[in-house]
Amino acid sequence: MFRKTKHRTTIFILIGLLLTLVFLHIMPVFDSFSLSVRFILEFGVVIIAILVAFLKQNETQIALNESEIKLEAVVEKVNYLAYHDELTGSFNRNYLLKCLEENMKKREITSESYALVSVNLNRFKNVNDSLGNEMGDLFLKTIAERLKEFSNNNVILARMVADEFMFFMPGKENLEELIHTANKIHKRIEEPMIAKGFKFHITSSMGISIFNENIEETNQLIKQAQLAMHEAKKNGQAVLVYHPDMNKELLENLFLENDLRQALDRKELILHYQPQVNIETGEIIGVEALIRWNHHKKGMIQPGKFIPLAEETGLIIPIGNWVIIEACSQLKKWNEMGITNLRLSVNLSLRQLYQEDLVETVARTLQLTKIKPEHLELEITESMAGNTERVISILQSLKKLGVRISVDDFGTGYSSLSYLYSFPIDQLKIDRSFITNLFTEENNKVIVSTIISMGQNLGLELIAEGVETSEQIEFLRPYKCVGVQGFLISRPLPAEEFQELLTEKTTLLERYSS
Repeated sequence: MFRKTKHRTTIFILIGLLLTLVFLHIMPVFDSFSLSVRFILEFGVVIIAILVAFLKQNETQIALNESEIKLEAVVEKVNYLAYHDELTGSFNRNYLLKCLEENMKKREITSESYALVSVNLNRFKNVNDSLGNEMGDLFLKTIAERLKEFSNNNVILARMVADEFMFFMPGKENLEELIHTANKIHKRIEEPMIAKGFKFHITSSMGISIFNENIEETNQLIKQAQLAMHEAKKNGQAVLVYHPDMNKELLENLFLENDLRQALDRKELILHYQPQVNIETGEIIGVEALIRWNHHKKGMIQPGKFIPLAEETGLIIPIGNWVIIEACSQLKKWNEMGITNLRLSVNLSLRQLYQEDLVETVARTLQLTKIKPEHLELEITESMAGNTERVISILQSLKKLGVRISVDDFGTGYSSLSYLYSFPIDQLKIDRSFITNLFTEENNKVIVSTIISMGQNLGLELIAEGVETSEQIEFLRPYKCVGVQGFLISRPLPAEEFQELLTEKTTLLERYSS
């Protein structure tokens, strides 16, 4: 196109030069020099106007041609995105629905069956929240490439939403074969990924649904695969096959979610308190606030049942804020009773840690309740150590308020231990799994003693969780693990019962003094 334009311009210039020569040749015809000049100028203006008109027309044609090319590119991209995921290059939900509809029509002619395998990345949102969207996108691309290894001309991989993919497998109805394939996919996803110096293990939950005569529409089969996947996630399993009984449980969870949204207004959420004692003196040195849900119909619901639901729906933010305010208000009451040396521990979820107004919420609560900042201890978990710079910034802001920071469930995370040197933490809590299996798995003794030694060398306080036997106490005592917490000392108690325990601390002193 550019070459044609250049040639046309050259031709116009040559024509202009030719006409100029003609004018110069006929100049003697005129009676006067001024008249001849005037004629040339006037005629020249006409020629220039014609040339400009031709050039403008040509430029307009060029612009139109360029617009057509751009439009073609846009149309091409729109057509691509209609059936593809832009980030991973995989097919998208629209393409999957198209394939399912085509195969449902084929079923009227053939009896060929097909299956769906729903793949969800466990706790991927934590990766996204802690490391940022850029790293999250990189993880998704890596996972997508691994999943594409299991797709071909017949087996189609589609990305449904952020962290969910789905395989369409025509001609597949052998359940054992499908489960075997799903387990292979699960293992491939589980292979570690390294980013920013951290090694991450992403696990997955998968659900399988197979077409049957009761399927009336494509979305029905998709929902069945997704339901089986959610059941697998909830039960901590890699793969589950859809069963009609799952619909009943799904309905129950929907009702439970609706009730949880109203639990705060109904004042159904309550706090129980579990003491932490000094292993040498038996004195109560702290207390952990643990949430419970006293449902108006179902009675007491344990955290393991509703906390994951709160995390998934985002309700953990208002619930978590309520816990901080309620626990600090209770500590204020105990302070007013003369119990002034008690330390209060409150758990933070990952979503809470990254909420924009966390520091303001804590500061406002401290101001409102007038408790000493050093008597409030906020517990995070190792899994929150992903985005080191961001976490350090948040924790430092909290530390400026004067509160303490504790790492809960220590020893179970996949993170690098380097964060212990950079995080402004005061305490490590040894995970209960190590204490529970202290005498059943020999390695746990080594792990526990190593954690205690490491914590002491870093100048950190230590508390062992899940202490249930006197033998566990006797093992911990020589290592000078100052704090212990567990059912041997006391189960979590309502505020009134815990208050009674505070007045009877001499009983604990006699029981655990050396």
